[in-house]
Amino acid sequence: MQRDGCVFNLESSLRRGGRWVGRKEKPASCIRLHPGKTGVNWMGVENHPDNSQDILLGKPIARITHEQIFDEASTQHIAQVIAEWLELDRENIVNHRAGLNWVVGPLTYETGMPLGPERGLSLYWHPQNLGDSAINLMRSATALWRVLHVNGFEQTAAQAPWSEVVVPLRELLRWARNVDPSLATFLEDLETK
Repeated sequence: MQRDGCVFNLESSLRRGGRWVGRKEKPASCIRLHPGKTGVNWMGVENHPDNSQDILLGKPIARITHEQIFDEASTQHIAQVIAEWLELDRENIVNHRAGLNWVVGPLTYETGMPLGPERGLSLYWHPQNLGDSAINLMRSATALWRVLHVNGFEQTAAQAPWSEVVVPLRELLRWARNVDPSLATFLEDLETK
């Protein structure tokens, strides 16, 4: 084994293929992964007429050489870079598992460098997600109603932009309460406030 030439590249898991990557129809028939390549959009997903997808993985997150493994300062720096990416991945995984098909990621990044503050946001939709999307809408709207009506928060809720949302939010919640009666216990004050 030649240790001088041993390099490991850690790739981003933000760029994924399959059913939920912006495809309106059936899952991709073939998914090709392309390390080191980038596309015109930040997510790097190219859909083709033959129902295949190319996932452009972009630059590695980190490049780790054998020598760096034994250098404390280098390993701490690499650990910091990886920790930032793991935090993004956790957020995206939790959102996806909750039926929130939004992906947050850096607009740009450099291999081995901490992430900058700019983030991109992408939504992946598919008709099979209609039920989850409706549940999330109803629960989020209910949570917003509850927050706007917390004791001591009335002054803030009475000011724009929050005051402007009360009437349309009430209409949405009347629908939500009919669709999901379990929300009624959280909306007892819907007609009185």
